[in-house]
Amino acid sequence: MFSLDITRSISRIRTRAQQERFAAKRLTAAIEVLPEQQRSATVWDDAVEQTAARDTKWMDDNLGSWMQSYFGHDENYVLDQANVAFFAAVLGEIVPRTL
Repeated sequence: MFSLDITRSISRIRTRAQQERFAAKRLTAAIEVLPEQQRSATVWDDAVEQTAARDTKWMDDNLGSWMQSYFGHDENYVLDQANVAFFAAVLGEIVPRTL
């Protein structure tokens, strides 16, 4: 009975370690593609002009909802030059500017 308990414990430890490695690899892969995904919006003249104009509907359509749908993001933020968010979309909803 004792050896069976040890075997189960070892199996649980191995399974958990395997799950942690899998999650770490997926997270690393997701982080590595973020710069390219962000670049797609930052080199676009319309994005520069519409974010400067603080056009919330345009930002939601093209940077919030669209990026969440296309890239699978959960959250998107547009920051000003001081790195303060002036637009946020979380899970498909615009977050009021009380950040």
